[in-house]
Amino acid sequence: MKTACVLYRDGSSLPLDQLAGEVSASLFQTDLHYGLCGDVARLQAQEPRTEAVLHNLLALKSRLLMGVTALLEGAGRSRGAIHRVVVPPVLVRAAGERLRAQGLEVESLPHDAALVPRKVAVAFFLKAVAHRLYRLAARPKLPGVPLVRAWVDVTEVMYGELFPRAQLRVYPFTYGIGRQLAFVQSLRRRGLRWSFDGVPYRWRDAFGALLAGSRRHLHLARAEEAAFRRFADELLAAGVRELYSSDEYEVGAVAAGQRLAEGGAHYVNTAHGIGLYCPRVAYARFDYLNDYQAAFYRRMGNPMELRKRATANSKLPFERADLQAAAELAIVYVHQNFEAYHLPSEIAAQDGVMRKLAEVGRELGVPAIVKLHPNMPRAQAHLPQGLRVAARWDELRGLRPVFLTIYSTAYYELAPVAPVLVYAAPTYNPAVYLDGDFETFTMDKLAEQVARLRDPGAWSALVDRQARSLQGAAA
Repeated sequence: MKTACVLYRDGSSLPLDQLAGEVSASLFQTDLHYGLCGDVARLQAQEPRTEAVLHNLLALKSRLLMGVTALLEGAGRSRGAIHRVVVPPVLVRAAGERLRAQGLEVESLPHDAALVPRKVAVAFFLKAVAHRLYRLAARPKLPGVPLVRAWVDVTEVMYGELFPRAQLRVYPFTYGIGRQLAFVQSLRRRGLRWSFDGVPYRWRDAFGALLAGSRRHLHLARAEEAAFRRFADELLAAGVRELYSSDEYEVGAVAAGQRLAEGGAHYVNTAHGIGLYCPRVAYARFDYLNDYQAAFYRRMGNPMELRKRATANSKLPFERADLQAAAELAIVYVHQNFEAYHLPSEIAAQDGVMRKLAEVGRELGVPAIVKLHPNMPRAQAHLPQGLRVAARWDELRGLRPVFLTIYSTAYYELAPVAPVLVYAAPTYNPAVYLDGDFETFTMDKLAEQVARLRDPGAWSALVDRQARSLQGAAA
């Protein structure tokens, strides 16, 4: 069966979903991509109330639409001259004119195609099962008491001031079970009001997702919309009037927001990271991390209060003075869990940065360290030889670090206390994620840049510049 692909003049071809994996995810944090997904959602949604959920689903999960975005942004040309693109009928309608404007022939597949891969349906099935299991241990909700949706320790960074007076509901967290267990033990020790809980997914929707075939994106959108609307109805029926969450990555959360607003409840969301996730949301208030997020949600026309977060997600156990006083320089790469989000380009970039980190460490005779992502167990980290591993920030005490990042949220906590160099490469746009001015690094110049920061004066000057830039952005 013929599939969506690009055809080169030499007769070779490349599937469109593979093309998406050759570029940075920052390419899909743009108005072009979100607009394309919105156009397709309007053409495909069979009920008006599922359109927003479908828009979210396609924007976050459709590798096929990401491939079209990448093609419109000029990706794939390094392999040779592209002469034709083959896409499903709905994409001929949504993107055909723009593709032809780039000199490409556009051929329609003779059949509809699933706009999200089957692994998305499998992930939905497992997610629904997990939520159903967590609901078995759920305690009754308390009327009139603020409810905080919680997952791991990061929730406390966001809403710690609410913990003593709120009811805390712990939802499935598949990226680090040990991390969630440690969080639950902390709640128990402190005697806080908490319970496991889950979104009320239906079994027929969970199994139906596995059988939906080429229309699975429509089935998933309807299933997510229905589950989150029931979730909101449960809260309203229980007398909950304040909900605090961090779920802008949940494609169905917009349906909960719409229903809660209808019922007079107040729904607050805190950005859990620095990227853009669902374009369609319905919060009463959104606490954002960077200006790009705020501008994006304003452009999307989401009518809600926007507030800038005072802190990011990391609690650092050191101050600038602690680091600055240390004599020994170290290079520290802030690891990210790209594998969990299936980002091939970022996985390859991270592997390359870590190899270069080990090389520069040997060349300059300084410790080369990887600060692991909190969801990555040390035993599962496969790192190049010559690198030390730090699972916790406090393992960096006694060092004067120069941090490297691709685009970690930790930048906002690190930049006021130590130099941070941000990865630069084609299709990578760190300005999507980071406010203010920042210094980038490239592989060929990294050793030279780190060597310059051996000088305490240069080290301190860069930190001053970073801190001033972030303060200016906040103002």
